[in-house]
Amino acid sequence: MSDHISDVNSANAETAEHRLKELEAIYQVSQQLLRLRKPEDLSKDVISVLEEVLNYENCEVLLRDRATDRLYLFALSDPVKSDTYIRVAHEQIKSFKLPPEEGIARWVIQNGTSVCIGDVSKDPRSSGYGDEILSLLCVPIKAGERTFGVIRVASKQKDAYKEGDIRLLENVAERISVAIQNAQLYNSVIEQRELLRTMASQLSQVEETQRKQITQELHDRVGQNLSAIHILLDTISSRLPPEIPEPIQAELDQTIALLEETVNHVRNIMVDLRPTILDDYGLVAALEWFGEQFTKRTGIQVVVEDELPEGRLPASIESVFFRISQEALANVSKHAQASQVCLNCARTAHNTLRLIIADNGVGIQEREVTPWSPGSGWGMKIMHERAVSVGGNFWVESQAGSGTTLIIEAPYPTNGALA
Repeated sequence: MSDHISDVNSANAETAEHRLKELEAIYQVSQQLLRLRKPEDLSKDVISVLEEVLNYENCEVLLRDRATDRLYLFALSDPVKSDTYIRVAHEQIKSFKLPPEEGIARWVIQNGTSVCIGDVSKDPRSSGYGDEILSLLCVPIKAGERTFGVIRVASKQKDAYKEGDIRLLENVAERISVAIQNAQLYNSVIEQRELLRTMASQLSQVEETQRKQITQELHDRVGQNLSAIHILLDTISSRLPPEIPEPIQAELDQTIALLEETVNHVRNIMVDLRPTILDDYGLVAALEWFGEQFTKRTGIQVVVEDELPEGRLPASIESVFFRISQEALANVSKHAQASQVCLNCARTAHNTLRLIIADNGVGIQEREVTPWSPGSGWGMKIMHERAVSVGGNFWVESQAGSGTTLIIEAPYPTNGALA
């Protein structure tokens, strides 16, 4: 009797110990997998986790392409093939498929239940395995009721997998399912951000092209016509007899003065649209010129600090940094109550181009200042989008009573050559 009790206690202790190991493995899986990353990075961790929790000679994670109903390789245990093989599979998803009605993996996909086979040679669903593979364990990867993948492990030993192994792998599959879905969502967000960046860049280029075209049209048509009208009026004025009535002479003088004012307005519009100094001499010269004009209009002192390397920056970055500076100074004149603004252009130690625009004004009242903060206005949002259009970042640092600082960064040209 005592021997029987001892055997039961020993079995219970062994079961409890096995269950504890399962729980520890599941905890480690959760810690390792539930981090946001790209699918290709996650696949390596998936294999690493499976190696820790199960013994096998071969392991595959197959996912279902909903558009084609094909199974493609997500992760593979073979260290010989590893990275290269997985990368090719990712690049050629549709070329890796299983027959539509054959194989254990397809059966598990269709039925949504696990399969454990102690001897694959005796199971008609098994195909494609050599003599070295005897045992096979295949569990579904689910999202709710939908099965979208399979984990398939194989062993050279007969009856290698027990009930505990099935339960453990099913628990792991639940964590892997969440991790894969998170990775796919993360990848989708990254792709959407890249698409938005590309679109923003294209819109910025279109905008600058249109500005140049409008400036050219104003110069070639409106500007030249206004100049011709001015010459004609001067000619008419010089040919009028001395005895011309004074009211007519006054009206003619007013017309010439109005024309000159219009010419100046058109010239200013052309400069605002696309200052030639930006194309001819670059960002710093354009900022210095614009700062002088801004000081004349507002009385706010503008200091431009140049810490850039020699040579011209890419035209896209020069345009973006200049436009952001224009928008930032406009905001300073409207809201900041500042007496000075400093613009610092530099190349950082992290190989990025940085523009810092800092004023000594009243600052911003909100604790958190972002382009999407309530009441931030379109100006800040536009500056953010401009920075994104060149693959850059934009953020704001401000404190009530201590001024506001805008920081814009963009990647430095990687080919070593500046435009």
